[in-house]
Order: sequence, then structure tokens, then C-alpha cells
Amino acid sequence: MLEKQTKDIINAVGKLIELPDGVPQIATVSDAETLKKSQPFFSKARNDDQLLIFQTEAILYRPSENKIINIGPINREQTVEPKPEP
Repeated sequence: MLEKQTKDIINAVGKLIELPDGVPQIATVSDAETLKKSQPFFSKARNDDQLLIFQTEAILYRPSENKIINIGPINREQTVEPKPEP
């Protein structure tokens, strides 16, 4: 069932915008207010929105309106803290 839901979301969003290559990770927004406070990307998010995370970008999709809410690049660079010298 989860696989069908994933395909349905990808198909719906793919009709609205050309998707990047690859299969996205998909997450459901469950606490929009907390996300809004921590990341500007989620400023218009609502609970039950779907987040599609591709290798290079993220897409915030609202199934209830069949609408893309936001698109943004993914920054996968990891910051490494320098080790203190002895």
C-alpha cells in the first residue's frame, strides 16, 4: 500500500512539474508550526503536505489542493567542526 501511495504522489507531482531524476524520499508534514520556526522553506507548509526529497532538490506538495507549495535546493554538504589542537 505504501508503494502505491508513493507512486501516486510522484505521478501527481510529475503532472505539475518536471521531476529530477531518481526516486525521492517522501515524508508527510505532521508539525508544520515547528517546521516554520526552524526553516524558511516550510513557511507556507500545512500539516499533511508531502515533502519529496530528491538528490538535488526538495518539493513541498499539497495533495488536498493538487498544488506545489515550494521547491528548494538540497545542500548535502556536511560541516565538519575542526578538532581543537592539544
